[in-house]
Amino acid sequence: MATYSAIADSEIDPDSPITTSLMTRLRDNTVAVREGNARVTIYTASTTYNKPAGLMRLKVTCVGGGGGGGSAESASPGTTLSQGGRGGGGGLSIKWLEASAISSTVALTVGVGGAGVSDAGGDAGASSSFGAYCIALGGGGGNEADPTPTPGNNGADASAGTGDLVWSGRNGDAGLLWGYVGTAKTSNGNGNNGTGYGGGGSGGYSTDDDPHQGGSGANGVVIIEEYY
Repeated sequence: MATYSAIADSEIDPDSPITTSLMTRLRDNTVAVREGNARVTIYTASTTYNKPAGLMRLKVTCVGGGGGGGSAESASPGTTLSQGGRGGGGGLSIKWLEASAISSTVALTVGVGGAGVSDAGGDAGASSSFGAYCIALGGGGGNEADPTPTPGNNGADASAGTGDLVWSGRNGDAGLLWGYVGTAKTSNGNGNNGTGYGGGGSGGYSTDDDPHQGGSGANGVVIIEEYY
């Protein structure tokens, strides 16, 4: 088992902060960053992982897709309202692996967030996985709502998946807050999309003659840290 040492504050360059711009580029692109003998790659789309020569061990982090919010059906202006349920948050799983324990190629799947649709419940988010070694489940879709004071039922948060460390989604947020549920609507309109990785979409909201669809769940992610 590898051992890791903490980085002292004195070793951190204050002139090279982690900025919002940097994190946005890491989130939106498949990038690789080298730091010593480690290589970190962020995958935002499914692919096949090819085990590189010289690899000793790796750490895999998976976040499942968030569920879509439920639709709000048309209401009676001034008398009733409808509000769809939010989507569930995706789960988080982390797995440490020796290179000798994995095959030469591994299917890497990034779970897509569930769509928020009109006149129906939101779609469930898909699971993210690194073969069968590390799996993070997706959040459930929120239920649609008829004109009633009671909102539609929220989508189920993802249960814990497969890995050395696993977390379920919670209240529409992804495990360990890797993603956030869309802001709840309080006026007419479509639900808001989930943010980050694996956040659920919020439900639609209607007090007029038109239905309003739920927001879409945020896509998941797979992050691989390779050590040579």
